Amino acid sequence: MRKTLFWLIVLVWVSQVLGAENPAYWWYEQAQLLYQEGDREGALALLLELEKRFPEKRAVLVQAKVLAAQIYFDQGEYQQVIKTLRPLIKEAQLPAQAFLLLAQAAERLGLYDEALTYLRYLKRRFPEEKEICTGNLVAARIFIKRKLKEKANRLATRVLKLSFCTVEEKAQAVSLLLQTGQEPQTVLSFLEENPQAKRYAPEILKVLALWHLKAGKISQAETEIFEYLNYSGDFEEAPVLLYTLAEAYYQARKYRAARRLFELILTSWPHKKEALLAKFRLYQMRYLFEAKIGHKSPQTRRMLIAICNRLEKEYPQEPLTEEALALHARLLFEEKRLEESLAKIWTFLQKYPASRFKPEVLELLCKVGALFEQGLLAKKEYQETYLFLKEHQQEFEEARCGASFYFAAEACLALALTEEAKLILLEGYVLDIPEAWAPDYHLTLADLLLSAQSPEEKQLARQILTSTAKKFPSTVHSPYFIFLQGRAVAQTEPAKALKNFKTVWEKALDQELKERAARSYWDLLIKLGRFEEAFSFLKENRPKNLASYKLLAVELLAEEKLTLARKVISALEKMSPEDPEVQWLKALWLEKEGEEAKALSVWGKMTQGDDLFGSLAAAIVEAARLVEATREEIY
Repeated sequence: MRKTLFWLIVLVWVSQVLGAENPAYWWYEQAQLLYQEGDREGALALLLELEKRFPEKRAVLVQAKVLAAQIYFDQGEYQQVIKTLRPLIKEAQLPAQAFLLLAQAAERLGLYDEALTYLRYLKRRFPEEKEICTGNLVAARIFIKRKLKEKANRLATRVLKLSFCTVEEKAQAVSLLLQTGQEPQTVLSFLEENPQAKRYAPEILKVLALWHLKAGKISQAETEIFEYLNYSGDFEEAPVLLYTLAEAYYQARKYRAARRLFELILTSWPHKKEALLAKFRLYQMRYLFEAKIGHKSPQTRRMLIAICNRLEKEYPQEPLTEEALALHARLLFEEKRLEESLAKIWTFLQKYPASRFKPEVLELLCKVGALFEQGLLAKKEYQETYLFLKEHQQEFEEARCGASFYFAAEACLALALTEEAKLILLEGYVLDIPEAWAPDYHLTLADLLLSAQSPEEKQLARQILTSTAKKFPSTVHSPYFIFLQGRAVAQTEPAKALKNFKTVWEKALDQELKERAARSYWDLLIKLGRFEEAFSFLKENRPKNLASYKLLAVELLAEEKLTLARKVISALEKMSPEDPEVQWLKALWLEKEGEEAKALSVWGKMTQGDDLFGSLAAAIVEAARLVEATREEIY
């Protein structure tokens, strides 16, 4: 302020002493000189004083107001520019610079219609002036903001063709062309002919760099990004651009170049979001390298887990968080934190249903789900195992996790829910089943189908056995397969079935399977009427099996095999002489032998019992007494 006041005093004195012929213009020249020297404040003070001292000098005042408007524009006082120049439009012959300043100020204030009006004045009055170049650029920017890219493209192209437009203006025109969607390769020749244009519109370099990144020309893009940062001086953009470049190197598997840039970001801008993203990539690369050499460090894994937690919490919408969440689930699985891993998998599948990482997450789901269900089975939490599959069946089907269906079926079998187990195995049969579990899966399903009443299900069981033998040839030697094969042919090839059952019963190590084979062997002997063999089998292998002896005795009495029935009943009497059911069978045999008196004697003794057989025996004895009384009455 003191400097400005000093200059005013000096100028007043000098103008009076020298007695200039045109003092008003002399004052204008001094203001111009101060403006050129960078003293905008001093120049503006002189111009305002000039207006007060020489109000009658209209021509000089117009020039003074245009210069004042230029100063206001330089200072960002756009409203003051319009206030200074707009009243002069009808009163004076304004130069081209004035209309350009009005248009530029109106554009900065968002007054686009007003700006275009000033530009029309400019083009109509000064069609050949150099201000037309910048005017076209202003109009082009407005049209871009209004999404009128074709108009913007025409104006920017016109600037490139005008010979009197400067390289700086043409550089800005190129930048606008790129914003209208012009292909970047169309401006490459301009940059080759005018390399200095990069200084005037460095944003061209940024556009070209991103274009080259998409085209896979990463080295060229790196050069252009660093040139852009140097020319623009906008280092706030550096982390974003350098991270984009580093990602391109990473995706191209150029890990050394990527690591160099990620480390630069992490050390230079540690407070930025990109620093956390870079940190994730750096530890991810270390993790991948350790996996490649077969030595995964727990420290690396735990550091990655911590970084993933931060990404998911602080930047849930960041694209990299999608990949981090997928990796997070795998890391937790490797840490044997199965429930946490499953939670991350459910979150991922819900949040990113169309992710490119979905296939590997679904593959992981099969591994984690199978281990989790095995753990539940080991703890005999059968209901929880079944409910776990039912709750997430859609996800397991999408992932084609056949093993999860197998373990859920095992849980149902443990709960005696055989029909539900069969349905679960049928649903999972078409899915991918790990080779370690596939034979057991198929055989268990065939076993359940063979127990069904439906002929179609039995036929399906036979088909499954045939396909299992083809897919897994070694399975045909397993006792379980031999047993099921016996069951499958029991009706059509009973001799083969008996042979299979006997083989399993003699050689199987699994006690439960061994018992099933023995039972099936004996049952088939009974169905075939080979009672002597059935009796011999019992004597040799199940001498104390009371239920089997009783069943055999019933069959023999029904078939009138009385001689063999006597032997079986004798054996029963030795095992359990007081058993009322044994006495009942003995009485039936005596009756069939014609020893009715002895039979009645046995039944008579049984009437002392208070069980079902005692009641039945009492009824028979009473019926015999009534018959005898009736006979005596008649005869």
